[in-house]
Amino acid sequence: MEKHPAQGQTLDPFGLRNGDPQISKLRFYSIGIVAANKRLKSKEIEVHPTEELPMMDGELDDQRETHQAAGEDSSGQSYQSNVKMANSIKATWLPFGSSQRITAPDVRRGESVMIYQFGDADKYYWVTLKQDNHLRRLETVIWAFSATKQEISQLSAENSYFLEVSTHTKTVTFHTSQADGEPFGYDIQINAKEGRIEIRDTAGNLILMDSRNTQLRMENSVGAFLDITKQIATLTTADKITLNTQSMVLNNTTTTVNASSVVRFNTPFIDAP
Repeated sequence: MEKHPAQGQTLDPFGLRNGDPQISKLRFYSIGIVAANKRLKSKEIEVHPTEELPMMDGELDDQRETHQAAGEDSSGQSYQSNVKMANSIKATWLPFGSSQRITAPDVRRGESVMIYQFGDADKYYWVTLKQDNHLRRLETVIWAFSATKQEISQLSAENSYFLEVSTHTKTVTFHTSQADGEPFGYDIQINAKEGRIEIRDTAGNLILMDSRNTQLRMENSVGAFLDITKQIATLTTADKITLNTQSMVLNNTTTTVNASSVVRFNTPFIDAP
């Protein structure tokens, strides 16, 4: 035994004061097997507690059956009632060690989880137990990070930086906010379904790569843009285009200039065959 350095209390090897157990009411309940695929965006699953109900017959699922029960009450009156029975319980995701993860893992039927219970309350919680990658299919995962000094009740896109990876929508999105005085916010998205990559800011500037349409485009907030789509390049600006170079070669069949005035290129020489 040793003395507590601050209070002078006796601690046993398990850290119990004077032999009095200080045990949390949140306790491990059972190993579980997921009974049905988790719904997208939900944190709740149907799970079979294998250690509490080890003698289950038939296929594992989340179906409930209705049985009639009959008996007598304390006054001797007969009664009948319908009782719904199932081989699974509802459990809510508990983000142990993953407080910045917003979405629950998209577990599927047959995956192993750990089930927790708080005291004797009829409410259960789950966390993943192992990597059942051979069972996992499409997933959506969002990680969010607070980006404000203000006291808030819940994170949102306006006051956080977040990263979303979704194989459901085939997108990867990174977002920054302006909640802590940032002059601009940014969104970067890879859309593998549409074959596009976009970078946007809150000022209205855009960089786009469109693989499907063979397009590269840069556009600023005042309407000037450079667009290269397949074999056609378009450069548009309202005021002025300046080229500064040592040499420039123009290989073209026809040249059309539509301008109120033409400023000579700032270059020592131009080769125009």
